[in-house]
Amino acid sequence: MSKLELSDREFGGLRDIIAKTAGIYLDEDKQEYLARRVQRRLDALELTSVGTYAASLTHGAVGARELESLINTIVVLETYFFRQPEHFEMLSQETHHLRSHPGREELVFRAWSAACASGEEAYSLAMALKRSFGTSPWRVRVQGTDISEPFIDQAQVAIYGARSFRDTSAAMNRSNSCYFHDMGPAKQVSKEIVDLVRFSVLNLVTDPFPHDLDAIFCRNVLIYFREDTAKMVISKLRQSLRIGGVLFLGAVDSLGELAECFEPIEFSGAIGFRRRR
Repeated sequence: MSKLELSDREFGGLRDIIAKTAGIYLDEDKQEYLARRVQRRLDALELTSVGTYAASLTHGAVGARELESLINTIVVLETYFFRQPEHFEMLSQETHHLRSHPGREELVFRAWSAACASGEEAYSLAMALKRSFGTSPWRVRVQGTDISEPFIDQAQVAIYGARSFRDTSAAMNRSNSCYFHDMGPAKQVSKEIVDLVRFSVLNLVTDPFPHDLDAIFCRNVLIYFREDTAKMVISKLRQSLRIGGVLFLGAVDSLGELAECFEPIEFSGAIGFRRRR
């Protein structure tokens, strides 16, 4: 089978559709990268025409689902339980600061895993907070969202294979073993953790965000956006946090002009950002 090559016009058209829908912007040097992803989808659908395929992406529910499938091939899915454990340890350290912030009437700690993929991060958040609060009267509520409906469906099943634990530290596995049930080669998240998490489909570019949050994990997402889109998303993330709430980003993500609205906090080499105002 010959290698697919996108013309500049085809690349530009597909790039614009993807950017408009998901905010993901592909620079010119990603033309071959996108061609490989489009080839996968053409093969899966038994199509040969890029033009026909591109036109189908903007028509109805079927087109929307196919566009979602294409986007899922573009985004690098790197998720597993307690990825970058320093962030979860920092969150546990910060719970005392967040709980004691003046003006709290409702004893509910709300956290959001934005772009949660198949749910490992959201469940990791619930486990970390469950341990941190222990028997205190505080309740934990975690929301996990992703642009991909298949990922959300997978997260709600709450059953994971070895790949979801591939780089989880032995210490983290031991301390959280009580929150899993063995199912042969797989593990199922326990009901007490599942009950703390709610999943839904959410587009970070077009949909309204949750609000009154104490912590947000939005890691390794902003790198896919153009500068103006990233700025808009960060502004919405800031508005979603309570004063004193903490935002966790990926190592290559940046707050840009809105850095002055946050106080950097560090723990074991990891950095989070507490909302100042």
